[in-house]
Amino acid sequence: ELGSVFGRLGAEVTVIEFQDGLLPTMDKTLGKELMKILKKEGFKFLFNHAVQEVSSTKEGVSLKVKNKKDEIFFLGYLSFIIPDRKLSYKDKNVVELTEKESDIIVSLFNSSDRGITKEEVMSQVWMLSPNIETHTFETHLFRLRKKIRENLFLKNLIVNKQGRYYLNHELIGQKN
Repeated sequence: ELGSVFGRLGAEVTVIEFQDGLLPTMDKTLGKELMKILKKEGFKFLFNHAVQEVSSTKEGVSLKVKNKKDEIFFLGYLSFIIPDRKLSYKDKNVVELTEKESDIIVSLFNSSDRGITKEEVMSQVWMLSPNIETHTFETHLFRLRKKIRENLFLKNLIVNKQGRYYLNHELIGQKN
């Protein structure tokens, strides 16, 4: 009911449900009919998803959401579909990533609050010892940043603060 009120006031409303449908403990037909009505009102639905984190932003509320299989990450305005290796911003622009670029993005999503060091990425993505000198990470990061800048029109999505890499929380609509 509150979603309908907020929707009429101009808010984007997304229903996030851990189960596989609307009103999962009731009659499935009733849930489907209700979903049809709510879709006409502009509601979006994410089934089989769990909210990991909620934060307040200048523009509203930002959520970090994962599906049950950890196949999709949502963080602010960013979403990443792991099997398809597609990163999108505000559900408009989409960029396809390589396997290693995808692994870097997953590492950044998983460490969104604390950041991640080059050594941690090298260990997680390439299974390399932090003692090995290589420019592999820097090369992939350069290409990833360029791809994001050219396709999602985002500058500085991945930032480095005191030797730790982060997703730019202000840019993606999430309070840090």
